[in-house]
Amino acid sequence: WMKLDNVDDTGNTITFNYSSDNNLSGEYTAGIDIALPDEVPEFISNKSGDWSVSDNWDQIGGDTYTLSGGPNGFIVTIDSDHTIRTDENYVSAYRTTIEGTLEVISPTFGHNLGTVSGSGTLYLESGTFPAGRFTNFLDCANNATLEYGGTGNYPLVADLYSSVPNLHFTGTGSRILPNKDLTVCNQLLIDGPSLDNSANNRKLTIQGTLERYNTGTFISGTGANATVSFEGSAAQTMGGALGDFTGINAFNNLEISNSAGLTVNSGGAIEVDGNLLLTDGNIVTSSTNTLTITNDAINCVSPSGGSSSSYVDGPLTKNINQGDDFLFPIGKGDVAGNKLTLSSIRVGTISWTAEFFTPNPTYTDFASPLTYVNSKEYWTISANEDDKAKVGIDWDSQSDLTPLMTENGVSDMRVAGYNTGTSEWEEISSTQTGNTSNGTVTTLSEIIIPASGTSDFTSACINVTKPRARFNPSGPVCGEDGIPMEFTGSDLSFDYIIEYEKDGVLQPAITITSTDVPYTLPTDAVGAIYQLVSFTYNEPGSSTTGVVDPAIVTTYTVPTSADAGADQSICGGTSATLEGNTPTTGTGEWSIVSGTGGSFVDPTDPTTTFNGTNGTTYTLRWTISNGGCESFDEVEISFPLLPEEPTTFILYQDEVCQGTADVAYSVENFAGHTYTWSYSGTDYTIVGSGNQIEISFGNNATSGTLSVFTTNDCGNSNSLELDITVNPLPVFTVSGSGSDICDGDLFELTTSFTSINTPYDIEIILDGSSVTGSPFTSSDTPDYVYSDNFVWVGPAANDSHSFTVTVTDSNGCSASSVAPITFDVWKIPETGPQYHIPNTHGQ
Repeated sequence: WMKLDNVDDTGNTITFNYSSDNNLSGEYTAGIDIALPDEVPEFISNKSGDWSVSDNWDQIGGDTYTLSGGPNGFIVTIDSDHTIRTDENYVSAYRTTIEGTLEVISPTFGHNLGTVSGSGTLYLESGTFPAGRFTNFLDCANNATLEYGGTGNYPLVADLYSSVPNLHFTGTGSRILPNKDLTVCNQLLIDGPSLDNSANNRKLTIQGTLERYNTGTFISGTGANATVSFEGSAAQTMGGALGDFTGINAFNNLEISNSAGLTVNSGGAIEVDGNLLLTDGNIVTSSTNTLTITNDAINCVSPSGGSSSSYVDGPLTKNINQGDDFLFPIGKGDVAGNKLTLSSIRVGTISWTAEFFTPNPTYTDFASPLTYVNSKEYWTISANEDDKAKVGIDWDSQSDLTPLMTENGVSDMRVAGYNTGTSEWEEISSTQTGNTSNGTVTTLSEIIIPASGTSDFTSACINVTKPRARFNPSGPVCGEDGIPMEFTGSDLSFDYIIEYEKDGVLQPAITITSTDVPYTLPTDAVGAIYQLVSFTYNEPGSSTTGVVDPAIVTTYTVPTSADAGADQSICGGTSATLEGNTPTTGTGEWSIVSGTGGSFVDPTDPTTTFNGTNGTTYTLRWTISNGGCESFDEVEISFPLLPEEPTTFILYQDEVCQGTADVAYSVENFAGHTYTWSYSGTDYTIVGSGNQIEISFGNNATSGTLSVFTTNDCGNSNSLELDITVNPLPVFTVSGSGSDICDGDLFELTTSFTSINTPYDIEIILDGSSVTGSPFTSSDTPDYVYSDNFVWVGPAANDSHSFTVTVTDSNGCSASSVAPITFDVWKIPETGPQYHIPNTHGQ
């Protein structure tokens, strides 16, 4: 905390001023050790205001220093209730803790904040950061906010960070994002200015919320890299109450990479002008919470049509040019429904909306010549009245209806439309491509959107249908779990008879009765390969042959049961040796379920070393996998901070008097800590707990040492101690020279001391008012005598008076006389001629 003034760095000397008293200066050879004071002064804000106003700061630690201006060069804390503004250039600090708000106001410049921590707000009015080390402040484990405000246009200089907990843009003008990808861990807020990504077109990763309010705008940029990616670990939301992103605020590329999903809020609207990237997780929409792809290119979704792990759950609107085919990446719940393709026919670009539904509750209601309608799924299509398109619906081996089930195979497949007037599914002339396992059925001519604006479509077939048996596992089949089976088709009756092969060997036929449905084919504990061979149904002796899906299902031996070991809490540490078990079947791998900043030396080693960050608790998962079959166990690894040791008393008195009540003592407040206070003296009372207490010292209290330490899960801190001197009260008696005096006589008041620290002040109160000149200062002992002549004023025969005495010794300790000294002043009888009585002699 050295302040350098008029630095002369020519040669090997520098001239400096020592900032503690600003009067120690001199020349020192470069490289020489310069003794600094024992403790750097530490200041905390006591109100909101300007940095340079000394009255805005209280000293709470370090060597005593009287501020003249701001706390430049010192340890500085901005309290959570305060906002401090830079009102001068070259504001500096050795260490800065921001719990409230520090506003770096333009046009001030040249600031250096030292090492910066805290969970408050750093407010800037330009893109340039003040100098300092911001690693802790901007760490995503923290909850600090970086706010760019002010007026005008300026670019962000993000040399010091690539991720930030909270990023706010306020004020007016334009904030230009830097030429680097940024991650916002909790909240990105735009309220007032324009946030412009068009200059550098980089990626914004949102792990929390993206919010836009009032006149705030978002210019997303263009090209493959200008992407907003939602990558949280918990479910995320956007739009609606958080602000919509449409029109000029629309996204260029929007990515979902969060298995927990992303939901458009109530009444929200989101538009994508570029590409929709369905990496992981679903985007949930509704008829009032909309997602629209305004890009009319057909290859603007990646992967095309989405995937089983990522799609739009709800309606999706897409602009489609005349003649273009678009595969809608939609689904519902945990079922992907990405089998619908639209080919827009009407001239121009049409906005088409499609939504997937499962199951199909009306699949049994159909008109001839249809013989079967898809029972599992249907699609609703909407556009403006009289808009036209061709509808294509895919099938695969998992579909409810495939050409395997039809009399003539692929050629019997049809698109069916739902007639709301007859409440039936009706045939639409169709063309077919593909084979029995994969293909598409498409309307031969365009369908026309009715006045209602919506139409429902699904797949169907004509001619005789063949019921089908197929394996229908929802995921990996592990050990003896068995393989669920599905039987589809009309006119099915029991018994069912199936034949299958296991590892290429035909197995005995299995008969399935009505009581066995739903049916699961038994499997062995050891993995094997299963394939259906034949399926017949109806009563024995009159069996009808159905069809089977020949898809192979591989089962896997159940992996070794995972054991992640015991929970560990390592006080003050950052690494732990894990205690996972070694699998005999399958392979193991560690992963982080919760907690940030951790890594494994070798995630496949059950006893690897895990490195984390101090003060963080992690949930780790040890997963043993075998062909998609998993066993996992979780363990909690915590690295709690050692208890914070109080470093200074903020409120305190180290010298008090006996009998003083409610003296406040406090130290720093550390979250998650308890405080233990003790005092080694006698006759005292401590009231309160936490980081602040009050002590009342009795009339017989003695000097002692006040101690305080903190406690957390890691134990007790070292104690901070304060020696307190308890000064005794003056002990004295008061006496008067008598209880009666005559008019004009002298009265003496004598104060006799048993003990007194001199010099002392003595205040004498006569009849409730201080005697003129009182209090008097004296070093006289053992007695202090006050005398005065008293005049009778009447009208009574006597005037009554009283004295009380208060003594304050050189330590500032005061005591008063126990009882007042009272006396009377009497009138003197009068004599003279006027009182003579004449006699007979005339005298």
